[in-house]
Amino acid sequence: MSDPLCVDAILTREAATAIAGTGLAVARWRQALLARGHDLTLITCPEAPPPGEAQAAAQRLRAVRTAFMRELARRWATRRPDLVHIELAGNVGLAALDAATQLGLPTTATFHRIDRLTGSPEAESRVLAQMAAFHRRCSLSVALGQPGAALLASLGVESVAVIGRGVDTEDFHPRWRDPSMRLAWGATPETPVILSVGRLLSIKDPGALVAACQAARARHPALRAVIVGDGPEGPALRAALPWAVFPGVLSGNALSQA
Repeated sequence: MSDPLCVDAILTREAATAIAGTGLAVARWRQALLARGHDLTLITCPEAPPPGEAQAAAQRLRAVRTAFMRELARRWATRRPDLVHIELAGNVGLAALDAATQLGLPTTATFHRIDRLTGSPEAESRVLAQMAAFHRRCSLSVALGQPGAALLASLGVESVAVIGRGVDTEDFHPRWRDPSMRLAWGATPETPVILSVGRLLSIKDPGALVAACQAARARHPALRAVIVGDGPEGPALRAALPWAVFPGVLSGNALSQA
């Protein structure tokens, strides 16, 4: 094996503590690196302080970014990692990139379509331009699929690698399936079931999920759709798929049994 690497991964505290794909992916990545003899330290910071009357929102964000950048600079001046990985290109990510750049540390960053969370075409374009500028400064950007890689390339980001999300075939194996859970959904062993697992966010393209479920049910009227997760798009999905089952958030053994 090559020499062990010392990696510091930067993640917002909100993403690190939530039941979300971003935090879970970083945790699995950390486990894999540790198993191979590398060292990964997860460093978190709140994306923004609680709202207050004394400062405007932009001032509060700037204060968080400046304080976190100084904290990282002090940390890395005495313990230099071989690599700084930034999982989200937000306020916290920018602080980490600035600190790493000042110290000449190589950086990688994952490309997440947070521009799609803005709520308007104008804001989406502005945030996407800011993200492009961020990723052009990184040593390497990680896209989660070919569409993301193509978009980064079109935005002038030259150094891009594609690392798709995987599925743990040990945790999510048919042998863990619980027949009683399927019966609770109104499904027999022969009933086809569509299972969707994830946070119910606009960035997940819930319209595509609705269209897929409706098309499948048109061909198989007995089909059941089970939408695991929670989020702001939950009410709209329930209205569009009134016949579907929404068990809420499942994790651990309960998710493996679904």
